[in-house]
Amino acid sequence: MKYNRIGKRYIKLGFYAILFIIGMSACNHNERYKETIQKMTSKPVNLSKDKMELVYCNTKDSTMQSDMDETKGYLWVVYADSFVCSSCKLSELHYWNEFIYESKKKFGNVDFRFIFSPKKEDENIFMFTVRSLKFATSIYLDTSNSFHHNNPQIPKDQRFHTFLLNGDKEILLVGDPVKNEKINELFQEIVADNKK
Repeated sequence: MKYNRIGKRYIKLGFYAILFIIGMSACNHNERYKETIQKMTSKPVNLSKDKMELVYCNTKDSTMQSDMDETKGYLWVVYADSFVCSSCKLSELHYWNEFIYESKKKFGNVDFRFIFSPKKEDENIFMFTVRSLKFATSIYLDTSNSFHHNNPQIPKDQRFHTFLLNGDKEILLVGDPVKNEKINELFQEIVADNKK
């Protein structure tokens, strides 16, 4: 009986220890997340397209390669580096179509830049996949990885490769508005507040 109570006490203590460890790791995770966001927002994003090639352009898209850097409104940047399966990422782009059309229709001052930097050996399949797309905006191929080199403040972690910029190319919001409803709501608030 006595040993039973002692055993239960140890199980309880072990349970509380596990909860404490989980809580501490969550705090550490939140701290790292905040530090990453602070680093990302420390300076404007460099969108130089000198070494990027426009490989897909929707004829209805008002944002052409020549005036992309002069965008005065908001700009969603979606970046896929060589650690991602570029063709897989391209096949997901149709999920963005409705969001792109709705954003442009509702706000008018929102543009998009999709930048892909596939591995050299994957470029042919990437281009093959691009030709079969029906996409709402332009796609850029960054063969020299210039976006990564020009923006060392952006981490390699893919969770941080979709973000919203203002006219000064400062990051306002990080996250995927198509997959995350909260990010979409924050985006709508930001743009709506600026229109007032």
